[in-house]
Formats: sequence, C-alpha cells, structure tokens
Amino acid sequence: MVGRTEKIYFNLLPGIDVWGATLSQTKALIENEFSNYVREKPQVTIVVRGIESKRIWVLGRVQAPGVYAMTTR
Repeated sequence: MVGRTEKIYFNLLPGIDVWGATLSQTKALIENEFSNYVREKPQVTIVVRGIESKRIWVLGRVQAPGVYAMTTR
C-alpha cells in the first residue's frame, strides 16, 4: 500500500519513496530493498488496485503548470 507520504511500507522494508516512479521503477526499488534480506534474487509483482488521487500535475514548459483537480474519468 502506498501511503499519503508516497512511500510503500511492506513487511521488513522501511518506507520506500516511490513518488514519481513508474511501475517498473517501483518494482526494481522493492526488489533491490528485498535483496538485503533474502539470499535469492527476489521477484516482485505490482498490481494497481485503485487510484485514490483526484489530482493531476502538469509540469514542464507549458502555459499553465500546476496541480489540477480531475472532474471526470
């Protein structure tokens, strides 16, 4: 589960910061952390079960960067 701090907390792992990471980057971060606790190379699967945020971030060289509320799907 990703908390409000944008960190994943799971079993032995400390909070892993995943803000802005893609699913494959998040998978690699978790596998890397687990490798500190297990002998064999860990294999992790990540499934997105839902998105609670109703905000999107528009970044970069655009006319109106900022955080916007989503009004529709």
